[in-house]
Amino acid sequence: MTSGSRKRVLFISHSADFYGAEQVLYFLVESLRSRYDVHVAIPGCGMLADSLAESQGVTIHRLDLPAFTKKPLAIIGSLYAFVRYFYQLRSLLRRIEPDLLYGNTIRNYITCLYAHMLGYPCILHIHEKNVGMPAGRIIAEIMGRYAERVIYVSRFARETYEARTALLRYRGITIYNGVQAEKEKDADPGMSGMGVPEGSFPVLAAAANLSPHKRLDDLIEAMETISRGFPKALLQIAGEGTYRSQLEGNIEKRGLQNKIILKGYVKDMASFLDTADIVLCPFQDEGFGLVALEAMARKKPVIAADSGALPEIVEDGKTGLLYPVGNFVALVEKIRQLAESPEMGYRLGQQGFLRATQDFSGPLQVEQIRGVIEDVSAAREMQGKQGHA
Repeated sequence: MTSGSRKRVLFISHSADFYGAEQVLYFLVESLRSRYDVHVAIPGCGMLADSLAESQGVTIHRLDLPAFTKKPLAIIGSLYAFVRYFYQLRSLLRRIEPDLLYGNTIRNYITCLYAHMLGYPCILHIHEKNVGMPAGRIIAEIMGRYAERVIYVSRFARETYEARTALLRYRGITIYNGVQAEKEKDADPGMSGMGVPEGSFPVLAAAANLSPHKRLDDLIEAMETISRGFPKALLQIAGEGTYRSQLEGNIEKRGLQNKIILKGYVKDMASFLDTADIVLCPFQDEGFGLVALEAMARKKPVIAADSGALPEIVEDGKTGLLYPVGNFVALVEKIRQLAESPEMGYRLGQQGFLRATQDFSGPLQVEQIRGVIEDVSAAREMQGKQGHA
């Protein structure tokens, strides 16, 4: 392993895309690359790889994590992928000799086991809730036995893992995702208002990986009602995913093609959010909900489902509005309430901005994570000295 003060850290991403978990990883790498010798392993090409390629002092490697599955029999059936990953990881570790591994998301549960077998400490950064039984218990047991530390992005996510095994209760820490202040992250003025027909009101926005648990169909159902009271209402949804065709079919079935726009992947999220009057987060059992925080940092009022970690971010009636997850009638009422009261929207936006930039500071998040990295490194160095005593 490396000697001297500059430690070598290998970050492992489960995806080359650029959604919430990958954005957090990118921000972390960008913030730490001046302190550490940073390497990032990514499965293939994508926006994350493209963005990191522009970062000085960051070395990118190709590494394919086995596909995640909740079914133990499917895990056994894909044994080849797990064996292949072990040898890929071992080869990479021998080449770069990192001081520690940093696995991003639950997909890296197998990484901490392999890292332990190969003699390297591993930190896991968990962005999502645990999965159902029995796979969830197996994953939690592996994490509890072989990860040096586990960072959770919310109390909600942490509780879903620690409920499965007592092994995790002394290894975990909750570190919320962070954002930069608006003045440090200005949107591109040339993109403001792009794609929004003049006179549209209210302009509603959502951003997510297009998958069923994001409950974006709830927004489509709500939009059918909202458009009757607000004929110029518009809903824009940013993101891509396997559920896109189902969403398109639902939009067409309800005749809302002129009311709902699927924007696809949006790189400049700040500019996208700036086009909105209200930002919607209908997600169920969300591990964090980064878009809610990003919207608050842009002084936008947020309406979020009272589910998962979203209530940890959005304070009902103070920094946004909450509604029972899946209750589109309540969602419609919240949208109507904000559309009819711009003063309320302004107040929620201002309070949301203060909460986002003070309680969810990006620099604070980085310093807390750096502290975990230093603690794990110091503990490993102490073990090494004791082993040679």
